[in-house]
Amino acid sequence: MIATALVLVWLALLGAWAAVGRSLGPRPAAGARRVLPLVVATVASAATAQPVDSLAVDSVAVELAVPPPVPVDPAGVRRVTLAEALALAAETSPALALARADVAEAEGRALQTTLRPNPTVSGELIPLAPLGGGPFDVEATVGASLYLERPSLREARLDAATGATRAAEARVEAEALRLRADVARAYVEAAVAEARTATLAEVAAVVREAVRSAEFRYAEGELSGFSLRRLRVEQARYETALAEAALDGALARRQLSALALSPEALADGAVLAPAETLTGPAPSVLVTDALAAAARPEVLAARAELEAALAGVEAVRLGARPAPTVSAGLTRQPGGGVGPAVGVSLPLALYDRREGDVQAALARVEGARARLALAERAVQADVRRAFEAFDARRQRAALLRGGLLDGADDLLRIARVAYGLDEISLVELLDATDAYREARVAVAAAEAAAALAYLDLRRAAGGALPALTLTPRTP
Repeated sequence: MIATALVLVWLALLGAWAAVGRSLGPRPAAGARRVLPLVVATVASAATAQPVDSLAVDSVAVELAVPPPVPVDPAGVRRVTLAEALALAAETSPALALARADVAEAEGRALQTTLRPNPTVSGELIPLAPLGGGPFDVEATVGASLYLERPSLREARLDAATGATRAAEARVEAEALRLRADVARAYVEAAVAEARTATLAEVAAVVREAVRSAEFRYAEGELSGFSLRRLRVEQARYETALAEAALDGALARRQLSALALSPEALADGAVLAPAETLTGPAPSVLVTDALAAAARPEVLAARAELEAALAGVEAVRLGARPAPTVSAGLTRQPGGGVGPAVGVSLPLALYDRREGDVQAALARVEGARARLALAERAVQADVRRAFEAFDARRQRAALLRGGLLDGADDLLRIARVAYGLDEISLVELLDATDAYREARVAVAAAEAAAALAYLDLRRAAGGALPALTLTPRTP
């Protein structure tokens, strides 16, 4: 009986509202589209004897939901996963190409040390004329000589060249690690910027809807001019924040593109955008200095350089010892006599002409030791700093997500319903909207900061930690 009466009341209100809409023209019709769902939701709630804070709130929220605009990628934007961005960067990085060229040069020098000296072919022709006259004659010698290099000297030079090659390869790994960290950071920053833009777009859409409703209420005399102006100021503030977030997203995509694309692709206007987003807090890990020291390419390169310097000292010392050169050939004497010619030459080491080279090689060893110590200390400090920063940011993100901001997602929905039912004022609606925005942005910023700190920690640990978890982006 009560439900039937309520339905009749609803039909009467509907007819009255239609009459008002015809008398006021097209402007009140926009307000009718806003208010009518509130009436329907309220009557339906009373007819089913449900409390206002359950079914009525949900129903109104469905009717008043203003979905954020789906961003449309402009021309030239290409969505890529993090793995694809890393592969593109590895192909196009000039710094990585330069480091690989250094490896090829070091390999060439190592190959050169394994080559044996070639023999030298020589010939000598001496014309002879007798002093007292007589037939003209010639003395001729043809032979070959070979420098006998010590095998230990060749092995020492090979050890030094091999150490230099390992150091160059470690520098390639260090450059690749740095590049991967930079690309991953740019990728995450671009994904975070897009998420922030989506949040601000959602809030800005709510404020736009509130402005449209306020304009209708102002025309009806239900809202003061001050409140309308206040709401328009808030709209301008949110629209400005949305524009700034969109600009930040464009700059982040440009940074990602600059790291991963070739100059030709950038000149053609190509832009990369993330196809994945963060899934949640970064994993909890424990990193030790020993782990980082064993994995950081900078430390490995410094150790290889020290080994190369030690082998270089041995090569210089062995090179200071004289080595013989043997020769053999045939000699034709005047008168037609032919005989073998065998010879040995040995430099006289009257002066040590390698003393300065040995001193320089010993200085290189000391420098290599110092660089290794500096690299190890830098890695330890880097790991400790990165771990402390990551641990603090991860705890903050867990605190925000684990209950401190519970109910923030429902705050805006409930406030919109309450404002539509005239249960809260415009100022309270704006406060709820701002609180919702700050809560969402705070959680997203905390998780993004933890993810970026994890990337720094992973780089500091030499890439020995698991990769950051991402999920496909929802359009």
